[in-house]
Amino acid sequence: MKVAVLHNPVDPGAPPEELDNETQRETVTRALVELGHRPESVPFGSDLAEISRALDRVKPACVFNLVESVGIHERLIYFAPAFLEALGIPFTGVPSIPMMLSTNKLIAKKIMRREGLPTPDWWVVDEPFARTPKTGERVVFKSIWEHGSMLINDDSVAQVEGEQSFRERLKKLSENKSGRTFFAEQYVEGREINVTLLAGPRGPEALPPTEIQFAGYGPDRLKIVGYQAKWVESSYEFQNTISCLDFPPEDQPIIEKLEKISLAAWEIFGLRGYARVDFRIDGEKRPWILEVNANPCLSPDAGFATALHRAGITFPEVIERLLQDALGTLTPGDNAA
Repeated sequence: MKVAVLHNPVDPGAPPEELDNETQRETVTRALVELGHRPESVPFGSDLAEISRALDRVKPACVFNLVESVGIHERLIYFAPAFLEALGIPFTGVPSIPMMLSTNKLIAKKIMRREGLPTPDWWVVDEPFARTPKTGERVVFKSIWEHGSMLINDDSVAQVEGEQSFRERLKKLSENKSGRTFFAEQYVEGREINVTLLAGPRGPEALPPTEIQFAGYGPDRLKIVGYQAKWVESSYEFQNTISCLDFPPEDQPIIEKLEKISLAAWEIFGLRGYARVDFRIDGEKRPWILEVNANPCLSPDAGFATALHRAGITFPEVIERLLQDALGTLTPGDNAA
């Protein structure tokens, strides 16, 4: 089958978070070749007419969508699925509307709160506060659209010193010249566990969860997965932030609860193909959704690949499953875990 691999154009000297898209393209392409398909790369830039011509030349039966932004704008991540929908070409991953709703962290949090899914409190400069953060309470300042721990570092976590200074910082962040919009989220101290979801012949399946452990972190270090921990291999944070898939028996009730919540998020957002739900577990063992990621990284060293390995699913098997899911031909017996 002819498959177009739609991806971000990446310059050789790009930063690691952009080079990762090229790694994903290479990894998916190898798997497609191994499966006997005929992949062809199609960069997704800002010239839609050029992309349309490239797809017309390839004439794919399906598109494997790896697009994470248009140029530097992650808020345009839904452009690729919307464009493919307009052309009537089947593609992997979520449709445009679920992509937009889940990627915009504010919209996602409002949907989760409305549907009864647990997510930490949040504050936006131009919206009335449901409650005023308490003096001494810690918050995380986040970009609404950027993912992959972009713009997150130790300075992103702050202790509220009073309502006025808190509002001033929110206002200052909102007036930046980069076009990025920020909000504040209640900081949850505790464990961080991710649940990966994968489309299956009988519906979405929850793969073995992964806990992000902050090994060697002393009391002076914030336990957050920031930019350093995710992308800078020489950093202390990267070298001491590890993924663990082994849980003691006493964790089984919380794991089952996380899986149930994750599957509910899949249905609420209308996800498709694959996804990841990131949680914090507080000191009272209450789960809080930090993010619903509709297009988790497919690189070999990412958490998605780790969960697949523990589940006993090979990478080519999951690529075939995603193709069949996109084409609507995933049936019982097809690469089922």
